[in-house]
Amino acid sequence: MFVDLGIVPHAPNCNIGDTKCYPGRLPTQSWLFRMHIINFSHPLTQSQVLEIGSTTKLQAESVRDVRVQFDLLIDFVPQVIEMLDGLGVSPDQWQTEAWLLVPPSLNFITAILLAELHGRMGRFPTIVRLRPVAGTLVSTFEVAEIINLDSVRNAARMRR
Repeated sequence: MFVDLGIVPHAPNCNIGDTKCYPGRLPTQSWLFRMHIINFSHPLTQSQVLEIGSTTKLQAESVRDVRVQFDLLIDFVPQVIEMLDGLGVSPDQWQTEAWLLVPPSLNFITAILLAELHGRMGRFPTIVRLRPVAGTLVSTFEVAEIINLDSVRNAARMRR
């Protein structure tokens, strides 16, 4: 299955801020584009990153784990803005490069994050949903689905 991320091709760039890069390339795949994964959840395993790449047909050029630890006593909007500004991603990069997000688990932060990213990117991002693997003794997670939120939005417009 191919997942349309709603992106345009970009030049490889693995030097944006404090980034961990995974090799991620599967030798049997024909990679046309690369993506940046921003993970606002628990750290991803290399297996999960490879699964994302296999599903999207994109090579994970970089994986950035972002610590989401908010002060519950102050407004969330400025904290989301500060968190995104701290990534050091330029407006051009937000708009032209492929970004895949693993959203944070706190729904309020995720809602604000998606609104802020839509403003910066000009579209909704594509997200990864993880789920627990059934029947394991040690809690592990697998990629459940990859959701292009911009496609969801566009389809919903047809139901107005």
